[in-house]
Amino acid sequence: MNSFEIYTTKEVTFVLKDKATGSIIVQHTYTPNEEHRITLKVKDIILPLLSFKVSDSSVPYEQPNIIKAYQAVITEAGSTQPSTVEFSVLRAGVDQLADSATNFLKTNFLTWQPNVKAVTYYMPEFLTYYAQQDCVLKCKASIWNGTGYDVQQVTLASLSAGKVWTVPMQYAVVVKALQGDVLPSYYDVWVEDADGTRPEERGRGMVSLRELAGWHRLFQGLREQREYR
Repeated sequence: MNSFEIYTTKEVTFVLKDKATGSIIVQHTYTPNEEHRITLKVKDIILPLLSFKVSDSSVPYEQPNIIKAYQAVITEAGSTQPSTVEFSVLRAGVDQLADSATNFLKTNFLTWQPNVKAVTYYMPEFLTYYAQQDCVLKCKASIWNGTGYDVQQVTLASLSAGKVWTVPMQYAVVVKALQGDVLPSYYDVWVEDADGTRPEERGRGMVSLRELAGWHRLFQGLREQREYR
């Protein structure tokens, strides 16, 4: 998160507010250094105000506290015309982001996972996504029929714009969503805009069938294109 860099020869009063409630989070007066600069790092102030929750749920749910809007009011000493900066902060992270935050969030989930992983039938799995516009999370399941694969597609969630959503993705949830006595060999998951456009293919989940303690399935990797998230 970028710092506020202020060039001035005067003292500056800096007020950080929660945009939704108008409540003041921090208010201080700062003196410029010899180069007439003031650097204000607000990351350590804002980060504790944002949180992520994991719910025991089989249906999609909102993450209301992972993204918030803020307002910074900057006033030079003696001035009656403050400068106001409004911005939103999403608690996420990527090392050395080479793209804009807008593009990154559109083409990536916020849930970091390895490309290949093994999970059991009921092991909790989830994907989290920030919907910049109304969109849907879709799943295409491939079911082995003995000679080839039958394909079924289902919408797992409708995601309204401006919110962060967590969608349960464990194998059992996908099987239930298919509404039939089917056990996919693998399934693909992606986000589509309202017009059916995919920002980018999200990757493939692979399921290997194995017998373990009677009946067991391994899900080899719901590979998300590094969303996050």
